Amino acid sequence: MGRGPTQSIRVAIFALALLVTLAVGCGDDNSGGEPPGGRGARVERFGTEASGRQARRIESNLRNYVDARSTGAWKRACSYLTTQSRDLLSRFSSRSSRAASGGCVAGLASVTGQLSAPERAELAVAGVVSVRVDGVDGYAIYETPRGGRYAMAVQREAGRWAVDGSALPLD
Repeated sequence: MGRGPTQSIRVAIFALALLVTLAVGCGDDNSGGEPPGGRGARVERFGTEASGRQARRIESNLRNYVDARSTGAWKRACSYLTTQSRDLLSRFSSRSSRAASGGCVAGLASVTGQLSAPERAELAVAGVVSVRVDGVDGYAIYETPRGGRYAMAVQREAGRWAVDGSALPLD
C-alpha cells in the first residue's frame, strides 16, 4: 500500500477539512477562510513553541480525540472538538442523507464512519513533533504510524484546549 493515506482516508480528511474551512470562511474574524498562520510550511512557523504543561495538555487532547475517532467512539471524539467544529458537524448531519439529524455524533460518524477500522487506525498519532501557539490559537504537528505529517488546529475555549478536527497534510 506504500506510505501515506489511502484514497478513502484522503477523502475523509478532505471532507472534514472542507467542512471546517467552509465554516471558518462563513464568518467570524477570519475573512480569508484560512486558519490562523496559514497552511503548509507556514503552520510550522506559527506563533511560538508551547510550554511543557500547555504542550502536554494539547498533545493529550489531540491523542484522545484521534483515539476516540479511530475506534468509532463518536460521542467521546466530539467532546474534544471546538464548539465551531461540533456545530458544523451538527449542521452537516442535519443536511446529510446518510446521517439522521443527530448532532456532532451523527456528523462525525457520517464523515469518518465510512472508513474501515484499519483505515481509521492509520490516522492515529504516532508522535507529536511540535505544538505551536499564539494566544488562543495553535497547531499540533504530528506524524502518523505510516509516516505522514499533519497539523491539527487547536483553540483554547472555556479554559481548555480543543481540537478543530481537520488535519492539514504537511507532506
